[in-house]
Amino acid sequence: LDGDGLRDYRILVGGVQARLEAGGRPLVFGGDLISNGEDYTATDPLPFTAANAGQTQGHVLSARYGSIRSRGDWLAAYCYANIEALAVVASYAQDDWVRWGSGPQTRGSGFRGHEFRFAYAWGSGLDVVARLYVAES
Repeated sequence: LDGDGLRDYRILVGGVQARLEAGGRPLVFGGDLISNGEDYTATDPLPFTAANAGQTQGHVLSARYGSIRSRGDWLAAYCYANIEALAVVASYAQDDWVRWGSGPQTRGSGFRGHEFRFAYAWGSGLDVVARLYVAES
């Protein structure tokens, strides 16, 4: 998709997570930074690469409260992601955020948005998870 297999990538990813406890439940804050160090130019022969030459960064921020280890447990989470067009190899990136179609590959970059999640431990081996994605591409 958009020449992914024809372009080089030099991707560096770093993450940090802080675990605390609040009200007897785990409270977790996280952050990830993504940087593609490849030097693309506006004169690249691939039109998509040329049009998005400066779009090589991404970040994800998250917060989660609670856990679902035992029956009756619940958790609530929020995540914000901003992944620029050339920050990752879009054809093989995660696709939870951007299911624009049903093909074998995804366009998992060039978007920003929010994920709201709620999960409940219903019983042994049965967890119910609801997710709402509000994304802009």
